[in-house]
Amino acid sequence: MVPGLLLLGNIGGVYPGSPGKAPETCRGLLSMTTLLRNIAALETVSPELATQLLQESPSDELATLTTRDGHRSFRLTDSDGGKALHSRYAPMREAEKIADSLNTRAGNSAPATLILLGLGGGFLAHAGIQRLSGTTILVVERSPQVLRRILQEVDLSREILTGRLFFALDPAEAATTLEMIHVPAIRDGLQTIPLQAWTDHPRNRDHFRACLAAIQKKLQALAQDTLTIGTFSRRWLSHTLHNSYRFHSSSRGTSSSWERLRRSTAGEQLVVLAAGPSLEPWLDTLTSLPRTKLLATDTALPALLQRGIIPAGVVLLDPQTWSLLHLRQTLPEETWLLADAGAAPAAACRTTGDHLVWYCGNHPLHHLLLRAGASVTPLPYPPESVTEAAVLLARLLGASRVEVAGSDGGFPRGKTYCRGTYHYHLAHRSSRRLLPEEHFFAHRVYPAATPSPRSRDHTPRDRPFFSTPAMASRTGRIARARNISRDLPLASPALPSPPEEFSAHRFWKLHLRELATVIERLQALGREATIPAPVLLEALGHHGRAHLPLLLRRQRPLPEEHHLRPDSFPTLDHPALSRSSIVEELEKIRGFILEESNRYSLMR
Repeated sequence: MVPGLLLLGNIGGVYPGSPGKAPETCRGLLSMTTLLRNIAALETVSPELATQLLQESPSDELATLTTRDGHRSFRLTDSDGGKALHSRYAPMREAEKIADSLNTRAGNSAPATLILLGLGGGFLAHAGIQRLSGTTILVVERSPQVLRRILQEVDLSREILTGRLFFALDPAEAATTLEMIHVPAIRDGLQTIPLQAWTDHPRNRDHFRACLAAIQKKLQALAQDTLTIGTFSRRWLSHTLHNSYRFHSSSRGTSSSWERLRRSTAGEQLVVLAAGPSLEPWLDTLTSLPRTKLLATDTALPALLQRGIIPAGVVLLDPQTWSLLHLRQTLPEETWLLADAGAAPAAACRTTGDHLVWYCGNHPLHHLLLRAGASVTPLPYPPESVTEAAVLLARLLGASRVEVAGSDGGFPRGKTYCRGTYHYHLAHRSSRRLLPEEHFFAHRVYPAATPSPRSRDHTPRDRPFFSTPAMASRTGRIARARNISRDLPLASPALPSPPEEFSAHRFWKLHLRELATVIERLQALGREATIPAPVLLEALGHHGRAHLPLLLRRQRPLPEEHHLRPDSFPTLDHPALSRSSIVEELEKIRGFILEESNRYSLMR
């Protein structure tokens, strides 16, 4: 975080631990023009935006007006009808009423993030900073020219210096900024307020609709991640800790494992095999063993081995012990195991050490392991399914072309899996005279899935295609993974070279010490229960942020039947986590890591 982000210039104070020259900074701003004051404040929190605004000319779409209570406001120019963006009488009082209504909503807690579509005269941005304690505000504007025009007339320098006011000028920037400032693990709740006189203008309508769609899409992803990580986070952490003792140093582990595998697949065509029903006819049409290399998901492996097909590699993602049922025997000598860092530790025993490759997503704990020199291959982004992980790995392995078989995005003809998978073994074991094998699968398909619109195109003799929204979205994600560049770097170039060989024991010892420091920093913030998310993130640091997923376990889960309306946002709607709650949870996490470390030492 750049200096100045934690300044509370509007109240003349700072949070403990933040830069201590806030009064001098604010006094220096008083002698500047309005625009220069705003630009100087922006330079401390967003230097790129400050530079961009200085290079732009102000828009001529807005004209100033003075309201009856003496405030400077804006209206559309005469050529656009001259409509005022705010009340012509008391716009500040109007904004304060809106802010107070947000502060007294159900639960008596202001939203964690407030999105303003259109800045206008800045009245609601000012009232939100003053009256919504701990709320972070994201202002979405149409162009840098419009934003410069507003900042020439409206002094928001003190609000910007609080570190709680952010700006975005296009859909991608709005989604990226929202992901940075909206952290449901710390505090949830989001509210959007459009400046209708501005957003409904024909010239602006499409832009703000696109920004709103990008924000909704990002929040859907955050909500899904919250549910998944909140469910498996503790098990995933335990597995990562145990597996880390198998990670080699990146100076020798990657070159001896990943690079050997990459050399054998670079330039080759790879077929990723999922376990959907369409895998069965694909396998039945093979007159001989395929010449292309096969990369199987763990679920599809039993169906391949039953037919005498040996894949080049098997990909394992889930931290559930259920995944081990697909690997009930040692893998063939020529088959590689590509396992997620959080997979069940027993999976590593299914292969020889020199045919094992570890990979990871984009979790903060993974970043720490990579910095420490662990031999783990990072994916460009976290996958939602094992098939998506396999496709990403195939691209990183340098495959010239990646095909996918057995990924159906649903249940064609009401069928769930390819025959030969472990699910059929379970179905056979649980079947009885009155409950045949089909009942095992139907019980899992029909309550959770509904006929897809695709079934309308089928002939009456065909059975419908069953799917769920989550399954349907995976098809698009897998297609996206197939098109990423195969030359992506294996690690972030910002990662420094580790000073010494990777040692899991040394890493976790350092991590526990850093968590103790994080707790001290949090305790120094005081007793305020609604400290802004950016301030808490700064205090958590890299080691504290690595455990945000465990904080998600404190939240009420999102109902399965929850569906987004076009004008709604996904939210877990739980009370704000206080500083003391986070400290208490981090103390439990430290104890959990220490307990797991001792348990592993006894198991070795």
